[in-house]
Amino acid sequence: MPHGSLPSADQLKRAAQIVEGRYESAKRNLKALVGFRRPLRIQTYRGFGSPNDLRVSGRVLEDKPIADPEEDHSWWQNMRSMYRHWQTDEVSGCRIACEFHGRRQTALTDEEGYFEFRYRFAEALPDGAFHTATLSLPPQAIRQAGPVQATSFNLVPSATAQFGVISDMDDTVIRSYASNFWKIARLTLLKNARTRLPFEGVSAFYNALAAGTHSDWAESPTSRDPDIDPVVPPNPIYYVSSSAWNLYELFRVFLRVNGLPDGPILLRDLGIDANQFIAGGHGHKLEKIERIFASTGDLPFVLIGDSGQDDPKLYRDAVARHPGRVKAIYIRDVRDRTRFDVRRIAREVTADGVPMKLVPDTVAAANHAAQLGLIDAAHLPAIREDRRGDRLDATGESAERQETV
Repeated sequence: MPHGSLPSADQLKRAAQIVEGRYESAKRNLKALVGFRRPLRIQTYRGFGSPNDLRVSGRVLEDKPIADPEEDHSWWQNMRSMYRHWQTDEVSGCRIACEFHGRRQTALTDEEGYFEFRYRFAEALPDGAFHTATLSLPPQAIRQAGPVQATSFNLVPSATAQFGVISDMDDTVIRSYASNFWKIARLTLLKNARTRLPFEGVSAFYNALAAGTHSDWAESPTSRDPDIDPVVPPNPIYYVSSSAWNLYELFRVFLRVNGLPDGPILLRDLGIDANQFIAGGHGHKLEKIERIFASTGDLPFVLIGDSGQDDPKLYRDAVARHPGRVKAIYIRDVRDRTRFDVRRIAREVTADGVPMKLVPDTVAAANHAAQLGLIDAAHLPAIREDRRGDRLDATGESAERQETV
């Protein structure tokens, strides 16, 4: 490099990869030297695919005990648990096996501990089901009580689905204040999956979308654990977020305790990779949408997001790339500064034949969805009631006021 010149982005990226790799290697060697090695665990992520092509994914980590979240946990307990979610000790180069429909594959985890298996079938899998895969690790030279196994649930939507739903999480389903660093940091660190609040009416609205015009489908009960007994709704729902995979457990429990429909949760890796200095970014959401579209034939979709980040632009790109695949777009209005630009994008997309609505709340989106025939109008009273009654305290103070920070 010439004297006085600045390093290029590629050089900085390579240097960061080297530093990260050496740090992780030194940490592993130190643990081996002092004999401090925790048992391993397999973190599975709910997969998805088509009857002929399906992927199973997850991560191998050192097992750190993390208490199940409770509503009465103190801020200190929440912060300690969240620290353990973020400060993961991933296991790279670990051989893992996957058994799926009588077929066995093996793979090595990557530098961040991630793995993915892809299965293709000449004879189609049954649709409208969560298919189970069994993952296992070979015996480890560590303190291990027994075999390491985990079960992965992988969605193949029903062939009779009327449409699918792709929804953002932060500031669309769960209150996050994602455009305000200090607010999202405080919520993430000091609250847990049981004390973070949904937007009013979201549970009833999403269950109405999942039902479509299948009026005989019941809402998802909050007492059921979807990682033991997931239920495929008539219309599949995919949750796509720019949050890190470290928050997977928070989102998983949040969906369950708030009675939202079961579905894959697709997040991003924040590590350093060969393509970007910090891997991920909002562009990953469009990549995930592309994968969902590719796995669902010609099934149309409803896209739901918020105005705080890049959802309107990403959804506009999805419409342009996949003509005829998007029935409607709902953008929750959460940021004054972006309102003008979002309205401009909404006019462009609507002029191309796909209604994009900037909505102040869930009820406004539900009213429009009922007009389009996406949901049964009979669900509207329940959505309005859910909006009024969601998480009111004994004095009638609104949840939004309680969680404003």
